[in-house]
Amino acid sequence: MEEKSYTKLSSSEETKRNLMIAAVYLTAYELVKWAIIDQLKHFYIDGIQRDSIAMEQRYQKDVLSLDKNKFLASCRWLEQMGAITKEDIEKIAKLREHRNKVAHELPEFLVDDAVNINTAYIYKMYELLTKIDVWRFMQVELPINPELSAHTDETISAKSGPMLILELLFSFVPLDHKHFEEKQ
Repeated sequence: MEEKSYTKLSSSEETKRNLMIAAVYLTAYELVKWAIIDQLKHFYIDGIQRDSIAMEQRYQKDVLSLDKNKFLASCRWLEQMGAITKEDIEKIAKLREHRNKVAHELPEFLVDDAVNINTAYIYKMYELLTKIDVWRFMQVELPINPELSAHTDETISAKSGPMLILELLFSFVPLDHKHFEEKQ
């Protein structure tokens, strides 16, 4: 029988660090979830047409009919539109599974030396968020905004609010970018 080690709690700095990593992970996940579900729903419900009943029905037909789970339905819609790939959806599922462990088993991450939050997943969430936000900007915002479309011959460099929030949070935790690919 393998003996477990619980030295994490012996250092208040280590506990603070692990709590910070958990907070950043959970925040990153919620930002990705917001980009996948809420922004898409707002696009339909608060779209150009203000007929909320018709827009709600269209949202039900176009998005929610793709899966009984709203999160997966929204992912599938984004895949159909070319914003993300099937592989991205598989990664999102792994990120979600890890998120659920962090959220529901946090004490284990704070106590057990063998149980750690995969910080590379935070970076992967940033990549997915960037991919979705850039797609949304190029395919939704740019075509309907005449001021922006006048500059299509220029390089447009913009970051969404959620992307900026994650970049700020990166300064609080050491991220291991290689770890994600190795764990696949």
